[in-house]
Amino acid sequence: VYALVYINADSAEHSLITLRPRREEPVSPQTGWHNRKGVPLRGSVIVTNGALYMFGDNGVVTCLAARSGQKFWSQRLSGQFWSSPVLADGRIYCGNKEGEVFVIKAAPEFKVLAKNTFSEGFHATPALAGNSLILRSNTHLYCIGK
Repeated sequence: VYALVYINADSAEHSLITLRPRREEPVSPQTGWHNRKGVPLRGSVIVTNGALYMFGDNGVVTCLAARSGQKFWSQRLSGQFWSSPVLADGRIYCGNKEGEVFVIKAAPEFKVLAKNTFSEGFHATPALAGNSLILRSNTHLYCIGK
């Protein structure tokens, strides 16, 4: 089984590092690959289907190969992202400080599926409950569902 632990290092370099846990002696983990471009200072990353997605504070969203760190794509969206993205049904949702919520396809090819604009910004990570997406802006709480 191939396993990696992904760590956003809150440092001057804004590094993303990976560790390979070990079961045999010595049990200390081995360092895997690392990346310094586009790493979020505040938000977490998402790993799904062999790809890692991260929304940088500066509005750049990046997709890397989860195993090797090889870049699939990197694209600039508008605004600044302070919240972590969430994944549901093959879609990644993330809101920015300027009040835009982006929906991108979780795939090795970049595709924005939707962009929704609200009157206030988002600092909080979206939540998922059943078939609903819950968004907390600076002033409102939204529940969007089927």
